[in-house]
Amino acid sequence: MAHLRLPFDGDRLRDRRERRGLSQTKLAALVGASPSRISQLEAGEKPTPALLLRLVAALDVEIDDLLTPPPVDQPSERAKQKAS
Repeated sequence: MAHLRLPFDGDRLRDRRERRGLSQTKLAALVGASPSRISQLEAGEKPTPALLLRLVAALDVEIDDLLTPPPVDQPSERAKQKAS
């Protein structure tokens, strides 16, 4: 399976999960993954695009809520493309 090249943020996943009052086990059941997979994601592993979409739906958040924004001193990929 292909994994994201986007800057997925496991800390944000943990934060959003905890805000919803969900355990790793409950979130895993909601998205069709194992609790250990949720733990791996929160530790920094990247999800597949399909799993990311299921996480977004289960947590009722936007995709951007689970991604790390680009550093302020570095332009985004989109800005780099426009400059080219």
